[in-house]
Amino acid sequence: MFESVARDYSNFGAQVFAFDVMEALNRKGGDLITPGIDEEFARKKLNKRARGRQNKYSQQIDLEDNEEAKNISDSENDGLDNVKEEEDEDDAADELLKKRIAEERKQKAHKTIADLEKKKKLEAEKKAREEAERQKQEERDRLQAEAATSKKKDELRASRESARAKDEEERKLLAEADSKKLTEADRERASKLAKEKELKEEEDKIAREQAEREKAKKSAKDKAAAEAKLKEQQLKAEDEAYQQDIVEKHTPQ
Repeated sequence: MFESVARDYSNFGAQVFAFDVMEALNRKGGDLITPGIDEEFARKKLNKRARGRQNKYSQQIDLEDNEEAKNISDSENDGLDNVKEEEDEDDAADELLKKRIAEERKQKAHKTIADLEKKKKLEAEKKAREEAERQKQEERDRLQAEAATSKKKDELRASRESARAKDEEERKLLAEADSKKLTEADRERASKLAKEKELKEEEDKIAREQAEREKAKKSAKDKAAAEAKLKEQQLKAEDEAYQQDIVEKHTPQ
């Protein structure tokens, strides 16, 4: 154990020997647990006796050993202080990095909110433009419908005038028939033919007008459906593009 401590001390630049530590600890009541260190301590004891050292010098030796142990402790503390300073610097760097990451996330969140508000504003402006365009289109359709109604009225007026002209012609023919002394049967036949002709022309006209109305209605309906589908596709594409952009912005690089 003390050998490993000595090696750890040596990492901090302190020249420490296990037997010096053990000797100092032993004189303070420590326990020797390593045979090699114990033998070294015994050897040093014998050398002291061989040099003729007396008991009166033992206290001086203990003081020197205590000073050496203190120096070892100071070297250990110096190394630990350096390690603590490095750890404090690392902690400060980590804290600074965390603050910078938090600030970047905050800025991204603000930017995301700003983008969402901008998108909502653009969508509102787009809806306002679409609503204005829709109202303009409705006004154009109304004017066209009024023009078509006016045209139909003119056609109906012309048809009535034509009918009156035909009636007048029929009366003229009848008058001529009377003048020519046509039989009653001839007059009835002529009147019937004229009415059938007029009725057929009126039915044909109504059928044509009905067909034109159905055609116009179908065309308007198809046009509205196509425009609605196109707008839906555009909105969906814009929304997908925006969602993809948000995902890319929040995806760590």
